[in-house]
Amino acid sequence: MKKRIFLLILALVVLCVTPVQAFAQPVQLLEGISPEWVVITRFFNTCNMSDSGKFEFSSALSAQSHIDKVVIEARLQQEVNGSWKTIKSWISTSSGNTGSLYKAHYVAGGYFYRLVATGCVYHNNKLIEQASYTSPLYWY
Repeated sequence: MKKRIFLLILALVVLCVTPVQAFAQPVQLLEGISPEWVVITRFFNTCNMSDSGKFEFSSALSAQSHIDKVVIEARLQQEVNGSWKTIKSWISTSSGNTGSLYKAHYVAGGYFYRLVATGCVYHNNKLIEQASYTSPLYWY
C-alpha cells in the first residue's frame, strides 16, 4: 500500500512539474522574432556586403495598431583593434505603427563590419517597447 501511495504521489509530482519545466526550457529564436515582445509584432533585418565593399541593409518594424510612432536607428560598426566603432548611423521616424529603413554605404577593406539596429515604438510620445538586432559579422 505504501508503495502505491508513493508511486501515485510521484506521478502527481511529475505531472505537475513537467509543464513548468517545458516552459522553462530555452526558447529557440528565429531571425527577427523575440518572445519578450508584447507590442512589437515584427522586427525584420537583412544585411549584405557586396564584392565591391557596398554594405546594404534593410530594417522593417510593425507593431500593434495603438502605436502611433515607430523609430528605427541603425549603426554600421567597424571592428578596430578588438572594439566596435560606429562609422555611420541613420535614423528613421514614421507616424503610425509601421516603419522601415534602407541604406547603403561603401566601406574600407581589411575590417569586420556589423549592423546594430534598434526599433522603438511609441504611444502619445511615450516609449512603449524596443527591440534590438545585431547582424552577423561581414568581412571586407
